[in-house]
Amino acid sequence: MRKLRVVSEVARGIGKPDLRYEQFPYDQVQQVLTQMGIPPKGAALYIEMYKAINAGVLVPQEPRSPENSTPTSFEQFVHDVFAPAYDGNVATASESGVEM
Repeated sequence: MRKLRVVSEVARGIGKPDLRYEQFPYDQVQQVLTQMGIPPKGAALYIEMYKAINAGVLVPQEPRSPENSTPTSFEQFVHDVFAPAYDGNVATASESGVEM
């Protein structure tokens, strides 16, 4: 799923049409991770993973299929789980009927 589509769905789900995708420099993300309490070595490993994903080095070993994926669409997840949590109406996935 493309980043812009994800942002569009989340924006629609939470009623914030001006929400946009913003990519931060790796060093800035690493600094914030450490400020949040992740040890510097752990933060560096996250950055290494993000770089590998963005470079196409770290990829899924098999394509998505009904056998390895949830039947819940991203749109349904945003509607049933994410938006209520964002609004402070937190329910667990099982309470919402969403299969994970």
